[in-house]
Amino acid sequence: CSFPDGPASSTVSVQVKDSDNANSNTATQTVAIANVAPTVTLTGQATVNEGSSHIYSFTTSDPGADTFALGVTDCGSGGSQVGADTFNPATGAGSFECSFPDGPASPIVSVTVSDSDGASDSDTLAVTVSNVKPSIVLTGDATADEGSTHTYSYTVTDPGQDSHTITTACGANGAKVASSDSYNAGTGAGSFKCFFADGPATTDVTATVTDSDGASDTDNQVVVVTVNNVAPTVTLSAANDLSVNEGTSHTYSFTTSDPGEDQFSLVSVDCGLNGSQVGTASFNPSTGAGSFLCSFPDGPASSTVSVQVK
Repeated sequence: CSFPDGPASSTVSVQVKDSDNANSNTATQTVAIANVAPTVTLTGQATVNEGSSHIYSFTTSDPGADTFALGVTDCGSGGSQVGADTFNPATGAGSFECSFPDGPASPIVSVTVSDSDGASDSDTLAVTVSNVKPSIVLTGDATADEGSTHTYSYTVTDPGQDSHTITTACGANGAKVASSDSYNAGTGAGSFKCFFADGPATTDVTATVTDSDGASDTDNQVVVVTVNNVAPTVTLSAANDLSVNEGTSHTYSFTTSDPGEDQFSLVSVDCGLNGSQVGTASFNPSTGAGSFLCSFPDGPASSTVSVQVK
């Protein structure tokens, strides 16, 4: 006897006859047919990254001739369901989508199905949600003049729901401007300023992000800045004598300015076509300041006084 569905009862009977064709009595037994609970099998991704969504499918088997009803689908603590379930009550098959916003986490994904006789079964799947390291993109000038300040900007992205710590630096030959760091945690955008005192030099401008799940989740971007030397500017004093008498000598003073942190050397001084230098020029290599004496033997004439420093 086959009993396709329960709960039910069925009377099993048997009757025989002898060789004289006389029938026996009919013997009967009542069989109670019990319902068997369905079996639900859940499948899907067991290892996922934070910020990702995945579909979990399930099937239902039942030895009886039942239809099915979907009970509960759950994405667990650390997961959330996206959209509505799909379910076929005739076959007991279906699926649902889970989103995992942040890791590390260990949600338990589950589903429960019951048959038309009220018996049910559940299945679960342990999911490991991995943290994903953030990324940072740094932009800014790759060349700079000595004595100049430049702003460097960056953006931080992270698929998880993490907070972030940003570390910025201007390298061995740059100096970060005090209180210049700014960062908007809502947009992931930030910036800082670097001052490059002297060149020629090369320095690495860096920005590093670390998320709230640990220092191993960091990214580093490097901008190589070549600091150019800027030539000094030498200026003859406005107080120097520009109108003189023949047969007289006059001192001509000069100063030097430079955006870098340089030492100076005197290249040349000249009293012009109608003047001649007297003695040796005085010069301070640390400041670039100095003076020299010019003699003008005859007039009327004009003479161009000049000085060059490097």
